[in-house]
Amino acid sequence: MDEKNNNMSRVWLPMILLICTAALAAGLANENRATPLPWFEAWSERVESKSGELGIRIAELPEAEQIVNDGIHFIFDARSAEYFEEGHLPMAMSLPETEFDDKCLEIAPMLIPEQEIMVYCSGADCDESLQVSKYLVEQGFTNVILFKSGYESWVEAGLPVEEGL
Repeated sequence: MDEKNNNMSRVWLPMILLICTAALAAGLANENRATPLPWFEAWSERVESKSGELGIRIAELPEAEQIVNDGIHFIFDARSAEYFEEGHLPMAMSLPETEFDDKCLEIAPMLIPEQEIMVYCSGADCDESLQVSKYLVEQGFTNVILFKSGYESWVEAGLPVEEGL
């Protein structure tokens, strides 16, 4: 029986250590993100509260539709270029969160600090639009609006989309 317990401890001890190490690594990686993922709160609520802290206004679907129809805002899609190419809001420009620094250099000459800007991503559970909005505010843009429910709600509402670049 002693040998059986010894064999079990050889299996369980490394497994427990591996699980603890993985949990610690995941926690550290999360804390080192620009915006750590919440452990227990609804993501959409986090996006809304962080937007409020940064002074970024939230737009729901009816306002986003009006913004697109008015045609006076710059509209940025924070999703990857691949998703943008598959479909995006009318008149939107691709500004992926992962490429913000490079793309911002391209778009900055077109913008003034007071420029009306709307940013969106996939939907309420996506933080890419929050990150891009935050970066724009940090660059001095003062009229940034985050379309919280994003592309998914736009498509579900049957509103028009554009494809390609």
